[in-house]
Amino acid sequence: MKTHTSTTIAPHWLLLIAVAFCCAFSGCASGTLARDAKAAGTLVPHDGKGRVAVYRTSGFAGAGTKLYLFANEQLVGPMGRGAFYSYDAAPGPVALSFSYRPEKRTAGEWVATGLGSGAAGLVVGAIMQPGEVRKRGNVTVNLRANETQYVRIDGFDLTPMSPNEGQAEMDDCHWLNEPAR
Repeated sequence: MKTHTSTTIAPHWLLLIAVAFCCAFSGCASGTLARDAKAAGTLVPHDGKGRVAVYRTSGFAGAGTKLYLFANEQLVGPMGRGAFYSYDAAPGPVALSFSYRPEKRTAGEWVATGLGSGAAGLVVGAIMQPGEVRKRGNVTVNLRANETQYVRIDGFDLTPMSPNEGQAEMDDCHWLNEPAR
C-alpha cells in the first residue's frame, strides 16, 4: 500500500528561486554609474553642444521590458532598467520617443504582421490609416549650449526633470553610450 507524504519546499530553495527570478528580470546594465560620471565631470557636453540624458530607474515593474530610445527619429539604442543614454546635439529642439521595437512600422503593417500574410492581413493592413505606431511618450526638449537636460522614462511617458531631480534619480543608472576618453 502506497502512502501519501506531503512535500514542502525548503526555505533555502525559495530564496534561491527568488534570487534567480530577480536576476532574470532586473534589467541590469553595465557602464559607468551616473554618480561617478558626474564626479568626473564627464556628464557636461562640450564644444557648444547641448546634452539630454534619458534614463530609466531601477525597479521591478517593467524590469523585463526592453525599450528602444529614439532622438530626432534616429534609433539611439536599446534600454533596460537602471540605465541612461546621453544624446548630444546643437542647441535647439530635440524630439525624443521610445518604442518596444527598433524598427519603424505603420499601423497597417503591425496588423498585417499580426494576422499573417494571408488575405485577411493584407485587407485589414491596407484599410488601416498610415502612420507610425512605434512612438510612445513623445517629448521635445530645447537644448542649450554646454548644458545637460534630464528626461525620465516613466511607464509610458517621457518626463522632463529638473537638473537636481534628474541627477539624483539617475545616480545609480549605468551610462550605456559613454563617449571614449
